[in-house]
Amino acid sequence: MGVLRSRAHAACNIGGRTLEHERGSAASLPIAANVLRVVGDGTARVRDLPAASGVSKEAIAMATRYLTRAGLTEQRPEGSIALTPDGRGALDDYHARTAQSLDQPLRAALDAVVSRRDALAEGLVPPEGCWRGERPYLARTRRLLVDPASELPWHPMVLHRGGWPDGF
Repeated sequence: MGVLRSRAHAACNIGGRTLEHERGSAASLPIAANVLRVVGDGTARVRDLPAASGVSKEAIAMATRYLTRAGLTEQRPEGSIALTPDGRGALDDYHARTAQSLDQPLRAALDAVVSRRDALAEGLVPPEGCWRGERPYLARTRRLLVDPASELPWHPMVLHRGGWPDGF
Protein backbone atom coordinates (compact mmCIF):
# COMPACT_ATOMS: atom_id res chain seq x y z
CA MET A 1 0.00 0.00 0.00
CA GLY A 2 2.90 2.32 0.68
CA VAL A 3 4.17 2.40 -2.91
CA LEU A 4 0.64 2.80 -4.18
CA ARG A 5 -0.05 5.38 -1.50
CA SER A 6 3.19 7.10 -2.48
CA ARG A 7 2.19 7.14 -6.13
CA ALA A 8 -1.27 8.38 -5.24
CA HIS A 9 0.26 11.13 -3.14
CA ALA A 10 2.62 11.99 -5.98
CA ALA A 11 -0.30 12.15 -8.42
CA CYS A 12 -2.17 14.46 -6.06
CA ASN A 13 0.96 16.47 -5.42
CA ILE A 14 1.56 17.46 -9.03
CA GLY A 15 -0.49 20.55 -8.26
CA GLY A 16 1.88 21.39 -5.43
CA ARG A 17 0.30 19.65 -2.44
CA THR A 18 3.63 18.48 -1.06
CA LEU A 19 5.04 21.98 -1.31
CA GLU A 20 1.81 23.35 0.12
CA HIS A 21 2.12 20.98 3.08
CA GLU A 22 5.69 22.04 3.71
CA ARG A 23 4.96 25.77 3.73
CA GLY A 24 4.75 26.61 7.38
CA SER A 25 5.15 22.99 8.51
CA ALA A 26 7.83 22.03 11.01
CA ALA A 27 8.48 18.70 9.25
CA SER A 28 8.54 17.67 5.62
CA LEU A 29 5.71 15.50 4.39
CA PRO A 30 7.92 12.38 4.02
CA ILE A 31 9.33 12.74 7.54
CA ALA A 32 5.92 13.46 9.05
CA ALA A 33 4.20 10.57 7.21
CA ASN A 34 6.93 8.00 7.77
CA VAL A 35 8.46 8.93 11.13
CA LEU A 36 6.31 11.29 13.23
CA ARG A 37 3.21 9.20 12.45
CA VAL A 38 4.97 6.00 13.54
CA VAL A 39 6.42 7.45 16.77
CA GLY A 40 3.03 8.94 17.66
CA ASP A 41 2.29 9.83 21.27
CA GLY A 42 4.55 7.19 22.79
CA THR A 43 8.20 6.33 22.48
CA ALA A 44 9.73 4.25 19.73
CA ARG A 45 13.01 2.40 19.55
CA VAL A 46 14.97 3.82 16.64
CA ARG A 47 15.98 0.33 15.53
CA ASP A 48 12.29 -0.61 15.16
CA LEU A 49 11.41 2.39 12.98
CA PRO A 50 12.59 0.98 9.61
CA ALA A 51 10.26 -2.02 9.85
CA ALA A 52 7.40 0.06 11.27
CA SER A 53 7.69 2.84 8.68
CA GLY A 54 8.78 1.05 5.53
CA VAL A 55 11.89 3.17 5.02
CA SER A 56 15.54 2.20 5.35
CA LYS A 57 17.63 2.53 8.49
CA GLU A 58 19.69 5.16 6.64
CA ALA A 59 16.56 7.22 5.99
CA ILE A 60 15.51 6.81 9.64
CA ALA A 61 18.95 7.93 10.81
CA MET A 62 18.71 11.06 8.65
CA ALA A 63 15.14 11.78 9.78
CA THR A 64 15.77 11.23 13.50
CA ARG A 65 18.88 13.44 13.42
CA TYR A 66 16.85 16.19 11.76
CA LEU A 67 13.91 15.79 14.16
CA THR A 68 16.19 15.93 17.22
CA ARG A 69 18.10 18.98 15.94
CA ALA A 70 14.79 20.71 15.16
CA GLY A 71 13.52 20.02 18.69
CA LEU A 72 10.68 17.79 17.50
CA THR A 73 11.96 14.62 19.18
CA GLU A 74 14.15 13.86 22.14
CA GLN A 75 16.46 10.95 22.70
CA ARG A 76 15.39 8.52 25.39
CA PRO A 77 17.32 5.75 27.12
CA GLU A 78 18.03 2.50 25.29
CA GLY A 79 17.98 4.02 21.81
CA SER A 80 14.42 5.28 21.76
CA ILE A 81 12.91 8.63 20.82
CA ALA A 82 9.76 10.46 21.81
CA LEU A 83 8.02 13.49 20.39
CA THR A 84 8.48 16.75 22.24
CA PRO A 85 5.49 19.11 22.60
CA ASP A 86 6.62 20.77 19.36
CA GLY A 87 6.84 17.33 17.74
CA ARG A 88 3.29 16.50 18.83
CA GLY A 89 2.23 19.82 17.31
CA ALA A 90 3.98 18.89 14.05
CA LEU A 91 2.20 15.51 14.08
CA ASP A 92 -1.17 17.19 14.68
CA ASP A 93 -0.37 19.62 11.86
CA TYR A 94 0.44 16.68 9.55
CA HIS A 95 -2.88 15.00 10.37
CA ALA A 96 -4.81 18.23 9.83
CA ARG A 97 -3.10 19.04 6.53
CA THR A 98 -3.50 15.54 5.11
CA ALA A 99 -7.15 15.33 6.16
CA GLN A 100 -7.85 18.51 4.20
CA SER A 101 -6.27 17.15 1.01
CA LEU A 102 -7.82 13.68 1.08
CA ASP A 103 -9.19 12.75 -2.32
CA GLN A 104 -12.01 10.26 -1.59
CA PRO A 105 -12.37 8.80 -5.13
CA LEU A 106 -8.61 8.30 -5.32
CA ARG A 107 -8.58 6.71 -1.86
CA ALA A 108 -11.37 4.29 -2.88
CA ALA A 109 -9.47 3.28 -6.03
CA LEU A 110 -6.26 2.84 -4.07
CA ASP A 111 -8.00 0.71 -1.42
CA ALA A 112 -9.45 -1.50 -4.17
CA VAL A 113 -5.97 -2.14 -5.60
CA VAL A 114 -4.33 -2.70 -2.22
CA SER A 115 -7.02 -5.16 -1.17
CA ARG A 116 -5.67 -7.51 -3.86
CA ARG A 117 -2.70 -8.37 -1.67
CA ASP A 118 -1.62 -11.52 -3.57
CA ALA A 119 -1.50 -9.74 -6.92
CA LEU A 120 0.38 -6.84 -5.37
CA ALA A 121 2.97 -9.14 -3.75
CA GLU A 122 3.41 -11.07 -7.00
CA GLY A 123 4.54 -7.89 -8.72
CA LEU A 124 7.12 -7.24 -6.00
CA VAL A 125 9.01 -10.57 -6.20
CA PRO A 126 12.65 -9.70 -6.91
CA PRO A 127 14.25 -11.28 -9.98
CA GLU A 128 16.85 -14.02 -9.45
CA GLY A 129 20.15 -12.53 -8.26
CA CYS A 130 18.60 -9.15 -7.38
CA TRP A 131 20.04 -7.39 -4.34
CA ARG A 132 16.58 -7.34 -2.72
CA GLY A 133 16.77 -11.13 -2.49
CA GLU A 134 20.14 -11.06 -0.69
CA ARG A 135 21.24 -10.20 2.82
CA PRO A 136 20.75 -7.79 4.54
CA TYR A 137 17.55 -7.03 2.59
CA LEU A 138 16.18 -10.58 2.34
CA ALA A 139 14.21 -10.54 5.62
CA ARG A 140 12.57 -7.25 4.71
CA THR A 141 11.79 -8.47 1.20
CA ARG A 142 10.11 -11.56 2.65
CA ARG A 143 7.98 -9.42 4.98
CA LEU A 144 7.09 -7.20 2.05
CA LEU A 145 5.88 -10.18 0.02
CA VAL A 146 3.69 -11.41 2.89
CA ASP A 147 2.01 -8.06 3.54
CA PRO A 148 2.98 -5.28 1.11
CA ALA A 149 0.49 -2.79 2.56
CA SER A 150 2.06 -2.81 6.01
CA GLU A 151 5.68 -2.88 4.86
CA LEU A 152 5.74 0.06 2.48
CA PRO A 153 6.14 3.75 3.35
CA TRP A 154 3.26 6.20 3.36
CA HIS A 155 5.13 8.78 1.30
CA PRO A 156 8.20 8.64 -0.96
CA MET A 157 11.38 9.25 1.00
CA VAL A 158 14.32 9.00 -1.34
CA LEU A 159 17.87 9.62 -0.13
CA HIS A 160 20.99 10.24 -2.17
CA ARG A 161 21.24 6.46 -2.77
CA GLY A 162 18.04 6.35 -4.80
CA GLY A 163 14.82 4.41 -4.25
CA TRP A 164 13.84 1.31 -2.33
CA PRO A 165 14.69 0.48 0.41
CA ASP A 166 14.94 4.15 1.29
CA GLY A 167 11.24 4.54 0.97
CA PHE A 168 9.90 4.13 -2.54
